[in-house]
Amino acid sequence: MERIPAYEGKCIGYTHLGVGIFLSPSFEGRILVSGMVPGDEGFVEISYKRAGNCFGKIKKLTALSKDRIVPACPVHTSCGGCLFQNVSYERQLGFKKELVESQLKRVDGLSFSLEDTVPSIPNTGIRNKVQVPFGRDRKGRLVYGFYKELSHEIVPYPDCVNADPRANAILSKVHDAAMRTGLAPYDERNESGELRHAIVRTSRFYDEKMLTIVTKDRDFPEKEEFFDLIAASLGKADHLIHNINGKSTNVILGSEEEVIYGTPYLRDRLLGKEFLISSRSFYQTNPYIAEKVYETVREELELSGEETVLDAYGGIGTIGIVLSDKAKEVISVENVCQATLDARKNAELNGVRNFEAVCLDVGEALEKMAKDGKKIDVAVLDPARRGCGRFACEKILELAPAKIAYVSCSPMSLAKDLDVLKDNYFIRLVKPFDMFPFTPHVETVVILSRK
Repeated sequence: MERIPAYEGKCIGYTHLGVGIFLSPSFEGRILVSGMVPGDEGFVEISYKRAGNCFGKIKKLTALSKDRIVPACPVHTSCGGCLFQNVSYERQLGFKKELVESQLKRVDGLSFSLEDTVPSIPNTGIRNKVQVPFGRDRKGRLVYGFYKELSHEIVPYPDCVNADPRANAILSKVHDAAMRTGLAPYDERNESGELRHAIVRTSRFYDEKMLTIVTKDRDFPEKEEFFDLIAASLGKADHLIHNINGKSTNVILGSEEEVIYGTPYLRDRLLGKEFLISSRSFYQTNPYIAEKVYETVREELELSGEETVLDAYGGIGTIGIVLSDKAKEVISVENVCQATLDARKNAELNGVRNFEAVCLDVGEALEKMAKDGKKIDVAVLDPARRGCGRFACEKILELAPAKIAYVSCSPMSLAKDLDVLKDNYFIRLVKPFDMFPFTPHVETVVILSRK
């Protein structure tokens, strides 16, 4: 067998995905090493090459970075969830600021000043949504956990340090119920078995939890006993949803659901507003930072009460409803119709009468508003990771709101969209928020004013 060479060198930084960049005087080019911390020195072996990049693994560390810490999670090197478990929290916050800065600097002629990353306090046990697949390990035992990075191999771990502890407890009950009833996990290779995923959502403000069980079929022999066992372990205010997904797909949720226990909605509260969240609707996973993000948007927009506010990608209405007290009118646009229904319920729940929720593609809605001559004074943009895209940004330019609040979960797509908006708007604020502790992901709020 050919001996794999080990290169001696040092980790000098991170890629935008949080992977260590390793340089060695005996190797031309860089080697990307997951789990290596800038400042680490040692020996690295090359594992594979892809898309012109060399990827390696740590063979031996000879000197440790001052930012390296002992990870709280014992499986973080194999689980694809929290890449930064071995990095000091201060360095994580610094990386996220550097990431936003590096991406925005790629935009020619973009002038901005960047604030420090707002930390998440607390930064562990805070995720209000946990979704895990079920499967079998190499010994045939029923397991659940998170997928190993770039694979569909499940890394079992019952106590995720980033998840709300209540979610960890419920997932353990699901595993016990499946074991007692003999409910087989779904096998994507031959499409056999039933139990696909379990998703737990928890309320920060109320003692409520929502458990969604995803199976291949609506009916199966173990169904009644399985759900009875789970329901017996839930509290009076909890909710149990059965989602059916019979498709051979990587999409977790199917389109068919039934309520087994409780109601179809989980309750929570943000900035004094009540929200009902259904199983398939988006809701920020870190409520501590979500409040700080929405509060920053509300304060920085400085609404007078006379503005018509567009809440694009409005979801269940969180930002729009938070802003409604300060606005004349709020129009929320969202292409997921279930979320739109949730937004209408949430407006009614909070007694908000100046709020309209529309289920339509954002680009199409903006185009229609521009054609109809609709006056928009303020636009809030909170798109998914892919960003708004050129078409939607160009329609925003046609509507020409005086102010824009852009809430982004991807500095890369944020930079692309700001490149479209920059000639008509100047940037008043760029502020990163640590919505996703111990990962390389960052939430950013940008406030723009029309030139």
